[in-house]
Amino acid sequence: MQNREEDLVRIWKSLENVLNVLIRNNWGTTSVGGKYGEFYVAYQLLKYMPQLGNERENKNADVYLKSIGKRVEVKWGRLNEDEFWGIWWGWGFGLGTQINGDKFDFCVLLASGKNGKPKHCFIMSLGEMKKLQPRYGGMPYNIKSYYLDFYEDYERACSKKTYVPDPLEKELNQQPEKYDHQWTKIQ
Repeated sequence: MQNREEDLVRIWKSLENVLNVLIRNNWGTTSVGGKYGEFYVAYQLLKYMPQLGNERENKNADVYLKSIGKRVEVKWGRLNEDEFWGIWWGWGFGLGTQINGDKFDFCVLLASGKNGKPKHCFIMSLGEMKKLQPRYGGMPYNIKSYYLDFYEDYERACSKKTYVPDPLEKELNQQPEKYDHQWTKIQ
């Protein structure tokens, strides 16, 4: 197990270094950020014997926790900052196939800081994620899709939004401590 843990940390830290270079040069981070997130979450959940990639016995989600038989979907959100919205993060779930198809047991929404490292780690059960409703405004804009946004200044964002926030999004923004770094939910 020791070599596996060392390998996991080595890859996680290497991806963190790659993220730093990508961010510094504005080269785009989406695919690397997602993989970084998977290794970060696996490390946080080492006690459950996490499986990644092709080794997963159950491939429905990004991380399979072998010792407890739980599936964890990981979403990495890049920090966005503009004068209109302020500082915010967003995570998309497309048409909601994974949510509605019960493809995971838990979802970890990672909100990266400017350096790519997680500033927030929002942990939600599948039951909590099922509160999410499809709506216009995600990507692509012309169809209803599932997405969540988190704002550092939620009241400012709400005053400018043209749509009514999803109830789960509202709860996340008003009570982030209910979800942030709540690793004990996963068991």
